[in-house]
Amino acid sequence: MEQRIYADNRNEQALMELHMADTTPSERISRAARAEPLLADRRPAPQPGPAALAPASQGYLLLKRAFDIVASLLLLGIFFLPLFIVALCIRWESPGPAIHRRRVLARQSCDDPQATHALETFDAFKLRTMIPDAEEYLSRHPHLFESYQKDWKLEHDPRITRLGAFLRTTSIDELPQLLNVLKGEMSLIGPRMITVPELARYGADAPLLLSVKPGLTGLWQVNGRQELTYEERVRLDMVYVQSRSVQMDLQILLKTVKCVLLRRGAY
Repeated sequence: MEQRIYADNRNEQALMELHMADTTPSERISRAARAEPLLADRRPAPQPGPAALAPASQGYLLLKRAFDIVASLLLLGIFFLPLFIVALCIRWESPGPAIHRRRVLARQSCDDPQATHALETFDAFKLRTMIPDAEEYLSRHPHLFESYQKDWKLEHDPRITRLGAFLRTTSIDELPQLLNVLKGEMSLIGPRMITVPELARYGADAPLLLSVKPGLTGLWQVNGRQELTYEERVRLDMVYVQSRSVQMDLQILLKTVKCVLLRRGAY
């Protein structure tokens, strides 16, 4: 099925055709890339150097923030009791806190996000899905650490607990990030959250990525998620950051519901 996403770029509407079904993750990336000339045809020729970001309209930003607040409050109210029960089960299954805090990069307020000494960060909340000494486990197994550094993931991660595997495939482990959304550190829809060591993988596009709040879900998550290579995830992040709009956000939101229900690409 062909999904049409309208991207608002420099206050003009440009059609992007992303074929999201019955294709491999690589094909989705390729088709997203081929859609970019539709945007380029209606703006000045690009200058050498990193891509430039057209400023989003104030109306879009206000609407997005209002939706983030209302939706996160509603979802937290619905899932508070289930999350509390799951947290108790996590503590029962293995020692350690039920909530895992991951230090990730925030949207940068400084003019030079490449200056690593000035990078702003925040703690993203997740339900703990791994054994308590997960990071130490990797350091004790160099072959796993080497594989993890390639794409910042392990397909068959031995550190994940039995309950954690269920929480990951159902995406329940990410629900505590609604608190980050409510606090304004994240948005419901945006690029992937990343850590400081990952920033180098974005190269010249790093300032562009850090000009937007990370999202609980995004274009990468509805186009393969963990099935994608790291480079493919970077590519989709950049497509979203440069083409975000109300229409695109709604499309991603609807696709996210479908992906979560079908448990696509999560492990």
